[in-house]
Amino acid sequence: NGLPQSSVLSMAQTRDGYLWLGTYEGLARFDGLNFTVFDKSNTPEMESNGIKALAEDREGRLWVGTTAGLLRYHHGRFERFTGSPGLRNPFVLCLHIDFSGSLWVGTTGGLHVWQNRRFRSFTTAQGLSANYITSLADDGAGGLWIGTGQGLNHFKNGKIQTFDPSHGLPHGDIRALHLDKQGTLWIGTSG
Repeated sequence: NGLPQSSVLSMAQTRDGYLWLGTYEGLARFDGLNFTVFDKSNTPEMESNGIKALAEDREGRLWVGTTAGLLRYHHGRFERFTGSPGLRNPFVLCLHIDFSGSLWVGTTGGLHVWQNRRFRSFTTAQGLSANYITSLADDGAGGLWIGTGQGLNHFKNGKIQTFDPSHGLPHGDIRALHLDKQGTLWIGTSG
């Protein structure tokens, strides 16, 4: 039906009504009838067809996390952020726009936040349980939950608290996070 590949890794619906789908073979925009595919063959800014994460910011810009960097789509144009100051690793696993509108980027090499036109990085050196960042969620009170391949982290007011199976988690490999309307954090693990 026009989808470039059948494994959908991420989805987002932008305020203009388009449904965006990230696959291993490119980014697909669905208008309700047809797919438009963006990939390395028709989008010079893309260095990889592997689209792992999508997020729309408050200005209506679509952020696209790929296996080779970060892109931003706005007004019909892509902009590449690979090699931007402070982005330590180009393999993006997850994206999150927090309560204040800041973009958080989880990569295989740490956590990054986009501020003042540059990335600020957080790794195990700052207290994360691992640098492999798999999932992100607001905590509902100004903090951020961070899922990693080796535990759950909570970041607030510049401090990082870590949780692992010794704290009751069934497994340390965190794969999905969701804070529901009642303020309950749901945690998906490999176990």
